[in-house]
Amino acid sequence: IVVIGDRQFRSLAELRSVRDERDVERYIAFNRAINGEEEGQFCTRLLRYHPETRRADFQLVEDARTREVVSTTCLIPWVCRYEGIPLRVAMLEMVATHPQYRHRGLVRTQIARFHRLVAERGFDLSIIQGIPYYYRQYGYAYALDHSGADTLPIWRIPTSEGAMGCHYTLREAVQEDGPVLTGLYERAMSEVPIHVARNAEFWAYLIAHVRVPVHILEDRSTGRAGGYVAIRPMKNGQGTQITESAILGMDMAWAAMRAIRARGGQEIRLGWPQDGDLVRLGRSLGSQPLPG
Repeated sequence: IVVIGDRQFRSLAELRSVRDERDVERYIAFNRAINGEEEGQFCTRLLRYHPETRRADFQLVEDARTREVVSTTCLIPWVCRYEGIPLRVAMLEMVATHPQYRHRGLVRTQIARFHRLVAERGFDLSIIQGIPYYYRQYGYAYALDHSGADTLPIWRIPTSEGAMGCHYTLREAVQEDGPVLTGLYERAMSEVPIHVARNAEFWAYLIAHVRVPVHILEDRSTGRAGGYVAIRPMKNGQGTQITESAILGMDMAWAAMRAIRARGGQEIRLGWPQDGDLVRLGRSLGSQPLPG
């Protein structure tokens, strides 16, 4: 129980974890109302389908007078590998407070509880993606760029059919591809110093519920999967964004690049990993890095 308010308004509020289905519905509805439909969908996926989260990972604050949800946070557990060493990582997310209840210490109280849970459950570190500079007051510092990408004008990709890239075709991934995607991901990430660990169950979650548009590159003659790209239209409607790729070799990179060029538009954005073969090919064609 925490006290919120000032001389004009004081009230008791209860800080606790999500307990039951009613709490789940209220938690989702609150975040949808505060931050929009996209955030509501994100909440739904985390609470109902994420393979690692549990209800106890989601905190809410209720006004004791009205029993309304007025603030939330949550803990998303990850396993990351740093130079091959597995690390248990707790991510702080779903930080939201009703405008009428801000500046009363609700987020600070929840983050203090979050840090206690991190210590009690033996996580190695905690992370957050959030408002610039804001979380420094809670002990966080910048560690990694986020959403770095290269921009490549589509006309720079040659249209002539040659030997490079003709051996592969793209198909959309399905849930059952989880084991295949796990193997491709692990091969590609072996050269990336820090990355998230993913198993087949997590891949199935990404495809079925997050609906990440993953496409697998298959050898035309053998049908064997050789890599993948996550492709989505750019928000401005001017081209295609590759948010993630597992491409090993220039032949496969050419196949992906030409398949994406065929989708049309004016620009291709080549995302993570920034030291992968797809980005290397893009830079040989004149792509330019965008700020993270």
